[in-house]
Amino acid sequence: MSILITGNLGYVGTNLTSNLESLGYKVFGIDSGFYSECHLVPNGREVSTRLKDIRDLEISDFNNIDSVIHLAALSLKWLNTPYNFHWINQAIQEFFHFAYLN
Repeated sequence: MSILITGNLGYVGTNLTSNLESLGYKVFGIDSGFYSECHLVPNGREVSTRLKDIRDLEISDFNNIDSVIHLAALSLKWLNTPYNFHWINQAIQEFFHFAYLN
């Protein structure tokens, strides 16, 4: 089974990715890279990651993916307006629903 994890380079994402891989799942990631300087991914445990903002996802990003685990989010301090905060943390769910239906 192939799993796409959004926010796979964050604290929760790196741990979940490692655990899923150890269970035999094929894991891919999409991450903005905002926290790339933190080096949370253990050496030798890197997965195929596309550096991309989830607000720019396309249907093709879900090709050959069986399941999605959505972890990508930003705190309000990273976003300058409530609209942006809502869009990245809540409205993206509508896109996943659309991708699921297609």
